[in-house]
Amino acid sequence: MPTHPTWRLVKVSPPDAPHTQGDVDASVAVVSVEPAGGAVPRFTVRVARGSHLSKLDTGTNYGPYPEDDVSAATSALLETLRDEGFTETLDIDLILALSSDSAQQRGRAAVRLGWRRPPAALGALLRAAQDTKRPDHAVIVDALGLYGDPVAIPLARELASKQQLARRRSGAEALRNLGDEEGLAGALVASLARLPDTVAAVLSDVDESVVTPETVQRVLQAVDNPNKVGLVADLMYERGSPLGRAVALRIAATADLGAQHVWRYIKSLFKRTLLRDDPIAFARVAHAIERASQSSTGCYATVKSGLHGKPHPTRIFGPKTQRYVLRAAWRHLRRLARYRPDAYVRAAATLLVAYGPADERRRRGHADDAGAFLFHRILHARDERWSVRWHTLLHVLEPGGHEHVDAAADVPARREAFPALWDAAPESFVRLLLRAAWPDVVDFAAHGLARHPAVLRELDAPTVVEIVERRHRAVSDVALEVLAARWSDALAAGPAWEVLAAVHERPGPLSPALEALGAAWLEQSHSQWVTDPDACLRWLSGTSPLARHAADVAVRAWSKSDVATRRPIATAVVSVLATAASTVPDGDADALTTLGAAALGGLRAELDEQLDTTTLVAWLASGVQTVRTTAARLLADRPAAVQTLGVRRIGDLAGESHVLLRRCAHALLRAARSEFASDPSVLVELTESSWVDTQDCAFELLGSFDVEVLGLDGVIGLCDSINPRTQAAARALVEQHFASLPTEALLFRLAEHPSAPMRRFAFELIEGHLRAGAVPLMRIEGFVRACLMDPAPDRELKRRLIAFLATRGEADEGQAEVVAKLLARSLRTRTDYDFQRITHALAKLSDRYPLVTTDLVLQGEATA
Repeated sequence: MPTHPTWRLVKVSPPDAPHTQGDVDASVAVVSVEPAGGAVPRFTVRVARGSHLSKLDTGTNYGPYPEDDVSAATSALLETLRDEGFTETLDIDLILALSSDSAQQRGRAAVRLGWRRPPAALGALLRAAQDTKRPDHAVIVDALGLYGDPVAIPLARELASKQQLARRRSGAEALRNLGDEEGLAGALVASLARLPDTVAAVLSDVDESVVTPETVQRVLQAVDNPNKVGLVADLMYERGSPLGRAVALRIAATADLGAQHVWRYIKSLFKRTLLRDDPIAFARVAHAIERASQSSTGCYATVKSGLHGKPHPTRIFGPKTQRYVLRAAWRHLRRLARYRPDAYVRAAATLLVAYGPADERRRRGHADDAGAFLFHRILHARDERWSVRWHTLLHVLEPGGHEHVDAAADVPARREAFPALWDAAPESFVRLLLRAAWPDVVDFAAHGLARHPAVLRELDAPTVVEIVERRHRAVSDVALEVLAARWSDALAAGPAWEVLAAVHERPGPLSPALEALGAAWLEQSHSQWVTDPDACLRWLSGTSPLARHAADVAVRAWSKSDVATRRPIATAVVSVLATAASTVPDGDADALTTLGAAALGGLRAELDEQLDTTTLVAWLASGVQTVRTTAARLLADRPAAVQTLGVRRIGDLAGESHVLLRRCAHALLRAARSEFASDPSVLVELTESSWVDTQDCAFELLGSFDVEVLGLDGVIGLCDSINPRTQAAARALVEQHFASLPTEALLFRLAEHPSAPMRRFAFELIEGHLRAGAVPLMRIEGFVRACLMDPAPDRELKRRLIAFLATRGEADEGQAEVVAKLLARSLRTRTDYDFQRITHALAKLSDRYPLVTTDLVLQGEATA
């Protein structure tokens, strides 16, 4: 059973008089919360009054209320009592603390009074602020600024004119909170004078009420001194303009906070966010500080600080400072939760979105110690599994904590801080679900939305679709039901096109459930859109999976419709494609792919009727792929297009990466078969294509011609290919038509081929068909030299070649002389295997033809 505090209030008279213990009026009120009993926990709020705590009446009971409504009911009753002149005893204690001898106690009391704003404390704060030399003077002016009473304007103006940063900051922020436009304008003029001249020059040239990435970058680039980065951040935020805020937050997120000249001003910026009604900026600066604390331990520097303004060595942004600031940030969040609940939710949501798994710092060797202090405070403050070590700000998972994880539970326990505030602003769950990167935050947001399904019904359709696509089981099904219900409710009067558009126009893949639902909607409403040209263009244009379903529906419907129905749709498609053909595409993505495929599937005859060959040929040069493929598929059925395009351009088309363009080229190549009878060079080139289907087409057409059409040059061109497949086809062609080719010319040209497979093939032809005699043998000298001197030789080919030469040399003396010269170049090889074979062949030639000169010297001759 949760426990609730008890509030004690007293009535003072007069409210603005100095307060001492003797000034307190006898009227006393006590507000308490008590259980009301019952199966469901409910509570009553009791207000008792009397002249003394011992003389309270029985009181008045209000309620009973559910637990989530107790806080709001109590706040309303307390406000009513304050209007009657009652003041909480805590406020009395704080007012008395303003007279303390401790500046620290006075400052803390002033801050708390500024947040609580009891009317009885205003006079005490004003009197305390009269002493401008007190070290807590700036804090008291901060509190007066939070009050918002114009009586404090003179004090704030005077403080805003000071040179010391802390005092000047408090004065300027108080003027902003007090709504003093005149005083604030003077402070902003002074802040502009303190900015670097380069930055001031940029500000004079831009509109600070408009924020664009370009203007932010211009201001950042104008900071020519790295030591001025922090100063610029603080002064730009002081200006309060949208541009100034954007620049300050960018610097806080990207600057080295541990640098000597940066942290002082980022700390000032952080304090400004505490005073100003800007919870989003507070959250972003707090996150930047915590992220910097994970990688920086600061530095040492001699700086001026304190009221005396004397330089002394100081640790800049050290661990102690980091922990202090993070604790201050959590205190500020708690104050927001108590005094400005809506601001707490906005700040907490911004922090949760900013955090990601990269922020989960763990100590080495301690898997159960987690960093991300503010994240865990917001999300796990009521989680018994985690405890915080305040001296390190690490959250520690208690023993057995892993076993208690219930992320899969249908209704997980509420472990976040201030759950009632989240439930009072359930729209924040939408932002968290769509933008958070940390899985724990996504789970938290999904379960939060599941508790408040009414929020989903109030969202626009694209947002509900994004929630579905988060694919979190706690909320995706509920969001899907909301979409289905919205479609069904509108279907009687006419399809809810905005719902269908939200699904259809979402980029990227869809979840199977959402894709199936969208496809069903297209089927249900096809009679309303499939005969409407504009509607067809809307649903068929796009890259989403739903566009493909629309194409299937449209093609089926068009196949059953008459020409009069299809013709205007085809006209609209032609208009869209013609416009696309005349423009330069913005990117590689082609949003007309599905439209073109559907049109060719169901409107092909109508497109063919409306587009002439000249237009289609011109479309082939378009930068939009759909335009090109549409033209190609229509041209493929027009053999006459060969004359317009020419075989050379058709050959280029056959090398395109898109298969439909290649298929068009293949069809036109087959239609132009007669064109290649006189010049098949284009087909020979296409055998080298990177695309197998184009190679197949080229081989098919070449195989249909007699070898005389290719001629020796064509055959050799095929053999000279570096494509193994083309070489194999060329070898088959040579073997098939060898008798029809000029044998010697073919042999001598093949003998020059550098490829190992073709070299072996050439030798087989030489071995079987080289004419007898010394002259033919001399013409293969280059081939022999290439084979025998190859640095990466084919051993079997060398063996067969040496044997072939030896056999030819034994035939007659003339051939023996040629063989001796051919083998002599390889005689000095260091390969024993080749040396033995060559010397054996030369020895046989010397023995048979003594007059044949060789480099071989026999042992007996050497002795003589």
